[in-house]
Amino acid sequence: MEAATMEVSVASHAPRWSDWPRWIKQAVPLFVQVLPAFVALTLLAAFTTVSILLILGKAAFHLASLCSPLIFLVLALTLRRAGMLGDRPVLRTAVGTGSPWRNFFLVAAPLALVIGIALNALAVLAMLGSDIGAWKRGALPLTTFPLDLFSAEKRPLIVMLYTTAVEQQLSLMPLFVIMGGRLEPYLVASVMTGRETWSSARAVQAQLSKSQKLVLGPMRLLTLCGVTLQATARALDATSNWLGVALLLVSIGGWLFYCCLIAVAARDITDPHPR
Repeated sequence: MEAATMEVSVASHAPRWSDWPRWIKQAVPLFVQVLPAFVALTLLAAFTTVSILLILGKAAFHLASLCSPLIFLVLALTLRRAGMLGDRPVLRTAVGTGSPWRNFFLVAAPLALVIGIALNALAVLAMLGSDIGAWKRGALPLTTFPLDLFSAEKRPLIVMLYTTAVEQQLSLMPLFVIMGGRLEPYLVASVMTGRETWSSARAVQAQLSKSQKLVLGPMRLLTLCGVTLQATARALDATSNWLGVALLLVSIGGWLFYCCLIAVAARDITDPHPR
């Protein structure tokens, strides 16, 4: 009976290319509404991981970023503002029982996990070697914050530290769950809202046609935009070039807009009473 219900739901709310202009139009005001909370949340996240970097070193910073639930907190914020969470708390939606953060290994594709774990293990080992040398030299732990970072000539470096710390936390898990995951992004959001369970979301995913997956394809491919902007900013040397700094800030804002797109698409596709 459940499978039959799912089949009717997918057929009656099938995503179409004509949906994209509406999703983008709805995502813009949602972006503006969530932006203040997003800035506060990312500043807190950046301060936390940069403190870990200064005290414990690069390896601890990388592991903290890799395990960060920040992307799901941002998505939960957009879902709340989009009116899809009901009385569900944002924090529990993002990291509680049944959340994508808790079910990371079930949602990510096995091949993405194998490649990601191998590459990150190599990166952490290399960072550990550097950190051990820093501990021996007395460079770590750094227990006082370098206030000279706030000088006028180093302000671009402050922005780069913020954007790098946030980008690390926002981009690592989406590469596994969203771009390299078993479910379309809107289904991940639908599970967070309670409109789907993980089992029903997998059933919906299995019923999506090739044309429907093609329509939803940009949701996965958009994750590459942030990576491209980051690489461009580094090529421009964002530590001394304000254009590079601007690209870094656009990249961070792009992640919020991306979550807004996912939220409005999930609301549109899974709405039992479409307008």
